[in-house]
Amino acid sequence: MISDPPRKVLDREDEFVQGYVVVNLALTRSFMFNEQRLLIGTGINNLLDEFHPTLIPGLVGRQFYVQISLSI
Repeated sequence: MISDPPRKVLDREDEFVQGYVVVNLALTRSFMFNEQRLLIGTGINNLLDEFHPTLIPGLVGRQFYVQISLSI
């Protein structure tokens, strides 16, 4: 139900998003490589794959990533 005029205060139970948890996990390892530091890492954002496109559009599904960094 949409009110007219639109209200700015969320005060009804059907106006709230249910609680949720977002868990991120990352692992990194550092190595010395020819007097330079090499950092290798991997991770997962949103490990539990929370996805509510209509209620929370900025929360995308599970994302995997890899990172490599070389300090010169």
